[in-house]
Amino acid sequence: MKRVFPFGSPLKKVEQQDRSPKKVFILGGCANAVHAKWIDAEGNVNVEALPVVCEPSIFWEGENAEQIVQSIQLPPKLGKLLPADKKDNWDYKMSMRFELLRPLGIQREEAWFCYLMPYPRLTQEKFQTIEDNYNPLAATYNLPESVLPIFNPSELSNPLRLGEILVELKQSQADTIVLLGDLPVEHFLSHFSKYKKLSDFEEGLDDFGKLINYGKKHKVEIDGKLYNVIPLLGLKHFGRSENPTFRQYHRYWIGKGVIYNSLKKITGRDPSLVAKMPKKCPICHEKEIATCVYENPPLSESLQEKIKNGEIVLKDTPMTKDDPAYMCRECGFEFYMSL
Repeated sequence: MKRVFPFGSPLKKVEQQDRSPKKVFILGGCANAVHAKWIDAEGNVNVEALPVVCEPSIFWEGENAEQIVQSIQLPPKLGKLLPADKKDNWDYKMSMRFELLRPLGIQREEAWFCYLMPYPRLTQEKFQTIEDNYNPLAATYNLPESVLPIFNPSELSNPLRLGEILVELKQSQADTIVLLGDLPVEHFLSHFSKYKKLSDFEEGLDDFGKLINYGKKHKVEIDGKLYNVIPLLGLKHFGRSENPTFRQYHRYWIGKGVIYNSLKKITGRDPSLVAKMPKKCPICHEKEIATCVYENPPLSESLQEKIKNGEIVLKDTPMTKDDPAYMCRECGFEFYMSL
C-alpha cells in the first residue's frame, strides 16, 4: 500500500545530502514531518498541526515553511493550509544552534546527520487526528486516503538499517559521534558497547560525579574504529526533559561548551591543553584541580585520602595521549598534556 500524507504527498526517506567529510556524526531518533494549520472554508481552525509532507532536509530547522505548506493544493471547499505554530515546525532551530552545535564548537556544515528511522512516523495522537479529520473527507473530494504508520520502537531493531548507518558513519570520516536520546544508545550503540540507555553513562557516580560526567566523550570501538561518543538528550527534550536532573546536566554542559569555545576563539589556543597542572580552571575559575590516575594503583591510606578529598580521580583504563591528565573538581573540565 502506498504511504502518503493528507492531500497526497508521498512518504520519503530523509537522509544526509552533503556527503563530504565531516567532524561529527550526529545520530537522532526518527525523521520528522512538516506540519500545517488547516483552516476550513469558514475560517475556523480545523486542525492545529497536521503532518502534510516529509521534512525537506534532514534535521530541518523550519526554513521556507510557508512556501512548502502553500504548495499543497486543497479543494476550495476544504479551506486552506498555513504553517503550523513554531513549536511544531521550528522546534529544532534554537535547540540545534544554541543547545547542540554551539557547545560542540562546530557549524552545521561540519556535521553529518542521520536518523535511526529515516522515514517520518506518527504519534498515536497524530494518527487519530488524520483518521478523524482527513480520511472521512478523502472519498468525497477524490483525495488519496492517508496511510502513514504509527511509530513503533521495534522498527528500530533492524539489522539492515544498522548496516546502512555504519556505511554512512564510515563515509562521514568523523571521529566523534553524538547520540541524541535513549533510542540511538539502545538501538545503535548497544551493539558495540555495554550501554543501553542514556542514564547508563551515569551509573555508579555520586551527584557531583553525575554532573560533570554528562556530555563527556566515551571511547567506543565501532566496526573496527575507535570513536569518541557523546551521549546527550534528544533535541525535542532540550530544556523540557521529563528527567529534571538531565535537564540540569544539559544546561550545565551548554555553559561549559560555550565558554570553552569562546575562549578558544578569543585567545587563539585550546584552553584544555597544558604543559603542567593548571593553577585554576578557565571555565569556572575553581583553583582545586584533580590529577587523573589510570589503571587503579594499590590503594594506600594516603591515596585513599586524596581520592576522598578530590585531589585524585581514578580511571579504569590505561592512559593514552587522548586521555585527560587533570580535571577541575568543580565543573569537571578536563585538561590534556600538550606536546
